[in-house]
Amino acid sequence: MTAVEVTASGLNLRRGPGTAFPVLAVLPRGMVLERLSASPDGRWLEVRRAAPEGLYAGWAAARYLLPWTGDAFRGPQGQPPWLALAKREIGVREYPDETHNPRIVAYHATTALRATTDEVPWCSAFVNWCLRRAGLRGTDSAAARSWLTWGRALERPRTGCVVVLRRGNNPAQGHVAFFIAHRGALLDLLGGNQENRVKVRAYRADSVLGYRWPGG
Repeated sequence: MTAVEVTASGLNLRRGPGTAFPVLAVLPRGMVLERLSASPDGRWLEVRRAAPEGLYAGWAAARYLLPWTGDAFRGPQGQPPWLALAKREIGVREYPDETHNPRIVAYHATTALRATTDEVPWCSAFVNWCLRRAGLRGTDSAAARSWLTWGRALERPRTGCVVVLRRGNNPAQGHVAFFIAHRGALLDLLGGNQENRVKVRAYRADSVLGYRWPGG
């Protein structure tokens, strides 16, 4: 995903690449969007952003859209917005009987698998759900290791980054969650399907396959 940041105080989002096209919305300064394509002359960019209030999708003037470096994602106490959303989900758990928690089914709905039970592994679904609620696109995949090619790689973890871990000896299996803290040989990660619930749990740092952050 290539991300761009709005630098104008109010940027018109238009239906097509030019001032002749109608305005669909006005984008605020600092909004981060996914870049999809550019007009042949490079003066307009096609962008989109899924947000709780609706979908922003259209064209905007390229000179007011700069490549996003990652610093735009600051929320309460400096934490990225998707991490704040994840923290609000702490305590969501699988139901012990034959019924299924509808909140976990909602997480699943953000992946192509679209599982309908809370028995299907849902760590990747949870990460996808949090990012989508924050207006970003995830991998749309239920596979934890799908996150190894998402966004950009980090050499060191930062608060809220996506952490991908190996799970057992099967190269197709893994786990994914958000980074909270580093304690020696352990990492504290906030994620879904951690002991069948959303919680913070410690994992071995030597099981990490990669740290990922939004942006290209």
